[in-house]
Amino acid sequence: MLLLKLRGAFKVNRLQFGVNVAPGLFQNFIEDLLKGISGVLPYFDDVLIFAATDEQLCNHLLLVLERLSESGIRDNKNKCIFKTKAVEFLGFVIDASGIHPSDSKVRAIHEAPRPKNKTKLQAFLGLLNFYHSFLKDKATIAEPLHQLLEKNAEWKWTSAHEKAFAAVKELLSSDSVLVPFNEKLPLILTCDASPYGVGYVLSHLMPDGREAPIAYASRTLTSTERNYSQLDKEALSIIAGVKKFHYFLYGHTFTLVTDHQPLLGLFNKMKLTLDILSPQTPETDIPSPPEVLFLEELHKPPVKADEISQATLRDPVLSRVLNWVLKGWPKSAKECRIFYLERHELSVHKNCLLWGNRVVIPELLRGRVLDELHISHSGIEKMKSLARLLRLVAKD
Repeated sequence: MLLLKLRGAFKVNRLQFGVNVAPGLFQNFIEDLLKGISGVLPYFDDVLIFAATDEQLCNHLLLVLERLSESGIRDNKNKCIFKTKAVEFLGFVIDASGIHPSDSKVRAIHEAPRPKNKTKLQAFLGLLNFYHSFLKDKATIAEPLHQLLEKNAEWKWTSAHEKAFAAVKELLSSDSVLVPFNEKLPLILTCDASPYGVGYVLSHLMPDGREAPIAYASRTLTSTERNYSQLDKEALSIIAGVKKFHYFLYGHTFTLVTDHQPLLGLFNKMKLTLDILSPQTPETDIPSPPEVLFLEELHKPPVKADEISQATLRDPVLSRVLNWVLKGWPKSAKECRIFYLERHELSVHKNCLLWGNRVVIPELLRGRVLDELHISHSGIEKMKSLARLLRLVAKD
């Protein structure tokens, strides 16, 4: 940054307050400085250091202090907290049992006055949304409040709004707790729908048999979605839940829980939405009340890697291409010209021939793949589009 004065141009020696890019520059600096140290979360001038044992914590702390000292950054001892069992960080209280909302924020929500206009209501809902992961069925409970914020809605506070305002406050308490995600623990996704919204909760099945929530989520239904049948609303809640928690669920086996029995017939292997509900086999070995049902009839991969590998070896063309990819290409290959021209994009994984990041399906298996694409009866052009866009990655 340069300052232009009558005596010339001057370059600053320190990152100045008030510069738009200053927060981002400092955050990048502190992240690069502490990169590679496990158990460290820097956020601007706050650094959270955690570990499972006192010895590990001391080692992490020593490394952080050494890095800061070497870079010329000094710590304010009076603001540091060492070896604590619980700490408040970015509006959350973190301890061994999980993540809790801050007492001060909970108190502010509970003591919030009744909104006098749309702007005040938006501010209250914004404060509430800071803890959206703790709020079960928030979209449905707060629906009367959201109706007041619609474009042409008249501001008229009624008893229904007062009831929703009080109820939504009670969703959050200092006793609310979420557990951190642990890839070694079983996952449970519970979904439900109401006339106004859909809600879902992702939980862990703990070793002691109880369900511990990782996060709650919900959303209101659009005007079109509110016209859906209850069956479609319940199905929408499942799809929305899988989308919402995609990064937790993808690649993991999880239990899908619903209270709507007709869904068992809707989500069978002939009607499964391929990209939304990934081919998972849910487990149903957790205790449950009789009204809770589990979706078990989920789709299996149409073609497995070993099947493709065996069919490739039996294919007169692909077997030669496979051998050339592994051992080297000849100077020309007229009978396999299309593969020869694209030979630099070909590779082999688990004895399956890959073209870029898609599997080359042998002639023997193409009928089965086409049958899978044709299940939805989407039409010729749509099916061709899916065939081009879907990455047919084989799975074991």
